[in-house]
Amino acid sequence: MIGLEDRQTMVHHIETAHAAGARLRLACEVAGITVRTLQRWMAHDGLVVGDRRPGAERPTPGHALSIEDA
Repeated sequence: MIGLEDRQTMVHHIETAHAAGARLRLACEVAGITVRTLQRWMAHDGLVVGDRRPGAERPTPGHALSIEDA
């Protein structure tokens, strides 16, 4: 998982390299991400909110052991 601050820095460096004439795919490859990842970050608030997986609500599965069963 890449933190929000690291994402923002990485995207800034990729955009700088791309503006200087580097191919977008190669700039992303050097940064260790795919062009598709960059596109997702740019399109879906990935540079504002960050990764929301750690705070996601995960319901208890129906087949989980109860306290009485443990």
